[in-house]
Amino acid sequence: MQQNKTGFPLFLSLLVTYRMMVSTMPALGARLPAVINMSTLLLTYGLIFSYLGGVKIRSTVYLFFPLFLFVILDSLFGYSGVNSSVVVLSYGLLQDFMWPLLVACLVAKDFRSLGKYTLALLLICLIITSITTYIGNMEIPGASRALARLDKPDQMDLVREYKLMNIGGVDFIYQLVLMFPLLIYAIRQGSKKIRIVSIVAIVVFLMTILISEYTTALIFALSSSLLFLMPANASGKKLMTTTIGIIIVLLTAVYVFDIFGFMASTFEERTAVAERLQDISNHINGVSYAGGDYDSRLDKWTISLEAFFSSPIYGTGHEGGGHSYILDHLAQYGMIGMIILIIIFNRMFKLSVRKYEHSVLYSTLFFVFIAELGLTLLNPYIHLIIFTLVVPLFTYVFKPQLLNPQT
Repeated sequence: MQQNKTGFPLFLSLLVTYRMMVSTMPALGARLPAVINMSTLLLTYGLIFSYLGGVKIRSTVYLFFPLFLFVILDSLFGYSGVNSSVVVLSYGLLQDFMWPLLVACLVAKDFRSLGKYTLALLLICLIITSITTYIGNMEIPGASRALARLDKPDQMDLVREYKLMNIGGVDFIYQLVLMFPLLIYAIRQGSKKIRIVSIVAIVVFLMTILISEYTTALIFALSSSLLFLMPANASGKKLMTTTIGIIIVLLTAVYVFDIFGFMASTFEERTAVAERLQDISNHINGVSYAGGDYDSRLDKWTISLEAFFSSPIYGTGHEGGGHSYILDHLAQYGMIGMIILIIIFNRMFKLSVRKYEHSVLYSTLFFVFIAELGLTLLNPYIHLIIFTLVVPLFTYVFKPQLLNPQT
């Protein structure tokens, strides 16, 4: 198997390049035949197996399997918008598990050059898709938001048209949001070249989030700037104390200075964003009106909670209001769903945060995890690729320095 002296297996790198581009660029996924996609996926698995062996593959799958419990259950029990075909589920899981297995391969064989290349490729692909998404939303206002609603059989042609324009939908936009903390870390800790690239990525991502009109995404992306206030060596109690202090200051500022009202006035050209920000401001200040976006979301969250309390043990069998990953799964599965949620987020925390508690990356990874909790509470999606690929790859490439226990 061809491999150069720097730990860069050429055939594996070609397959990784193809898989990464197909996974992050909707236009490629829509254009390329399924047989090629499946073949490259199986070839990638074959190479990973030759490097790792069956024992290491089984242990990696065991580590990450709990994250996919709802992916499997939702497919089997017909969660809204989830394809119930066993073939589709199996193919999807093969694609999902390829990423943690790839990172396990990079770590086990110390393919550091390939790791750096893969992370750089991921960032480049996200930037390219962000640019085409921005252009697409300029040409077709609201295209990214529309992709979240186009799920009927007679709408598939329009979905394909948007994908051929390489327009990212809701999943893509929130992946960008969760990249912000990592990019901020790269700005604070990386070399000059890495800082420049990270700044460019943040600017491009922010412009894309703005044009996509996802207000929650905008708020969470901007809140990542709080990491600049976090001490670089924060860990344990120090991090928690700093976080609580910042939250108290922010809550005070929100109520005293009407931050959301101010933000609404600065985005008046983006009508949808301005309306939603002003809607939040009105509720904070006790001014409410029926029919606003905030009221609509609140109604959907209430439906999910009422469904959960109506059948708290086994759930109702449907997702309730359909606008909160956490509340909707409580509605559908009851206490069983609550146990699974605890398992998922506990494993996510162990894999992506706790193991780095005594490193300079801890505050960044802690923020990513908290942001994911917030997003899954407010939106009906979970962003597993961040915790199966992006975070493991990022931590491997940056090799977080351990903190002095005495500091």
